[in-house]
Amino acid sequence: MKVAPEHTKKGVLDLMNKPPIDNFLEFEEIFLKESRKANKEQYLILYLISAFPSSTLNDAIDMAIWLKEHNYRPLQINDFLPAPGEFATAIYYSELDPVTLKKVYVCKKESERKMHRALIQYFKKENMPLIMKALSICKRRNLIGYFTRR
Repeated sequence: MKVAPEHTKKGVLDLMNKPPIDNFLEFEEIFLKESRKANKEQYLILYLISAFPSSTLNDAIDMAIWLKEHNYRPLQINDFLPAPGEFATAIYYSELDPVTLKKVYVCKKESERKMHRALIQYFKKENMPLIMKALSICKRRNLIGYFTRR
C-alpha cells in the first residue's frame, strides 16, 4: 500500500499541515497487525518529498536515520519543485511562512538538493559521496559508516 508521510521531521510536517510521524507509526502497526491476522504479506511503500521548504540538511540526515531505524528503503521520492498556486511555492519564493511571516529556510542550491535526495536513499552505494559531504557540512562525521551498516 502506498502511503504519504512525505517527511519525518515535526517542523517540516507542521509546515505541510501533516500530522506528526507518530501517527504514521500507529497506522503502520495496525496495518501490519491486520495483515498478519489476514495471513497476507503486505507492505507499505512510502512517498517522500526531498528538499521541502524548511527542511535543512540536518533534517534530511535525521530523516535518513529514521528511515534506516525503521527499515525503510524508499525508491519513490519527489524532489520538491515549486508549482503555481501551491502554499509551499509561496514559501519557496518568499522564504517566509505566509501565516506567521517568520523566515523559513529554503534549500535552493542544486548541490544541496542532491544531498537531501541522497540521504533519503541512504542505502544506495552511489549516494555515499553525497552523504559523506552532507555529514561533513553538518559536522556529523560521527555518522560516517552508519548508513553502510546493516
